[in-house]
Amino acid sequence: MYVHGYRDDVDSAFANHQLAAQFAKSEVDALFIAVPAPSGADQPVVFGDLDELLEWVGAPVAAPVLVIGHSGGNRTLKAWLRSSRVEEVVLLDGFYGDAAPWTRWLTERPGAVLRAVGQHTFVKAEAWRVSLPPEVREQVTHERAACGHMEIVTAGDWLPKVISESSIARSLVVL
Repeated sequence: MYVHGYRDDVDSAFANHQLAAQFAKSEVDALFIAVPAPSGADQPVVFGDLDELLEWVGAPVAAPVLVIGHSGGNRTLKAWLRSSRVEEVVLLDGFYGDAAPWTRWLTERPGAVLRAVGQHTFVKAEAWRVSLPPEVREQVTHERAACGHMEIVTAGDWLPKVISESSIARSLVVL
């Protein structure tokens, strides 16, 4: 599941960020869904219930879900943390707002994983990560992007990388 950030809508993000090509570059055989989300802080989350959304699109019932959000897409991802299907979250320069939902989710779900890639949000996310108890901190991977905020999703490198390296994607590989 991919959720765009502010100043985009799902159609412009899909086309301008070349999401189909980036997903193909990940070489993961899975269902990729780009989800409409708020284009600004004054707009509500479009799909607040992940399980309802997955049922609507006909996704396999018990399959784990990798959720990826860029920038303001983190608001939608925070709403989705209620779903037991969310086992792995990737924030692409999306560590904005209140960090408590991430802390609570990781604390309540010891097997959950949060991967943050940051440029603009790196300092804030790193301060949060180091403040976590050691057992929770182990669930968080944090990387500094050597590119700008928008290039994280438009340059064509990070999205395929985080998808192909996710534990969920690796579990889909049939040997």
